[in-house]
Amino acid sequence: MKPPHPEKSLFRQNLLGIFCLVMAIVALGLAVIPGIAFDRPPQPFVVNEPTALQPPISPSETTGGLTLRYKGLAVNFGGKTKPAEPTTAEAAAIEAAAVAKESQAQRDHMLKCFMLAAAGCSMLALVCGPFAWVQEKQPAISGPAMLIATVALTWQYIAFGIAVGMAIAITLLICGAFS
Repeated sequence: MKPPHPEKSLFRQNLLGIFCLVMAIVALGLAVIPGIAFDRPPQPFVVNEPTALQPPISPSETTGGLTLRYKGLAVNFGGKTKPAEPTTAEAAAIEAAAVAKESQAQRDHMLKCFMLAAAGCSMLALVCGPFAWVQEKQPAISGPAMLIATVALTWQYIAFGIAVGMAIAITLLICGAFS
């Protein structure tokens, strides 16, 4: 014989908290794994890498005019300058530098997309977390979910993560005062 009012399963009672926990774990994964895969440190710890050295500019050929020279310095008046053709090694170095720069730009764009997706997932978990905390009988799931989401944001930007953490703390204090 069935009981007249079957209780909800544990999964259904904590559905919003579990959703927040899954979103927070996805956000942390999106914040950490792409940076490791692309061999880039977290955003606050990025060191400006020195730019690739440009190949030296080929000396130009000057025709006509008056050229004054003094200790390696040459000044030409009235002549026409025609750039010298780059050698094959210089042309290959210029092409390799352009390919590396384009590859780095594409990698940075992909990292930015992952960073925005991580921030979006963690903000979703942080917005739903206080509601799960207040609605559910067992807030033990939504608390760690909000903590993990805050860690995911902090992984990206220290100041942004601190600000969001403070906003969550204030929200929890307000929710606690009204319950």
